[in-house]
Amino acid sequence: MQTLTFDRPVRSNAPSLSWRAVMGALRGNALAAFPEEAFVEDVVVQRFFGRDHLLLQSPEAIRHVLIENPENYRRSPPAIRVLRPMFGRGLFLSNGEEWRQQRRAVAPAFAPRTLHRVAGQVVSFASALVSELAALEGEKINLLSRFQRLALDIIGGAIFSLDMRQSGRSCAS
Repeated sequence: MQTLTFDRPVRSNAPSLSWRAVMGALRGNALAAFPEEAFVEDVVVQRFFGRDHLLLQSPEAIRHVLIENPENYRRSPPAIRVLRPMFGRGLFLSNGEEWRQQRRAVAPAFAPRTLHRVAGQVVSFASALVSELAALEGEKINLLSRFQRLALDIIGGAIFSLDMRQSGRSCAS
């Protein structure tokens, strides 16, 4: 195993994540399964199923793990079982050559020459959502489902050139 080196020390005393917390978060807000530190620190080590798990935000750490040394970092079988229903067999859970092939397939959608188009789609869908929410002023709104739909609309358009309105209710509809 290689050691990650960072400007700031990695906290290894993060609380253990319980199975119950993960399942509850997956039924509602998946982000609730992550500790507060995961949203502000570059690297957080968290115990789950008796193993240390890295939560990475730093581009250098992500590059080190995913591109430079992927053979040294693996998701545990229990973590894959928990995450597979939510993420399928896509880029997030793949590794090795499968990950490289999937990454190459989506890379053109995020190339600098195409980011202006993606940015335009983000602005368009986000503006449509803002208008939709403004029309619902005073009503109780489930933002989680609205933001999930927003993400699907953006990803569907940016990566697959799909109009997600054909696949159900869209933020732009």
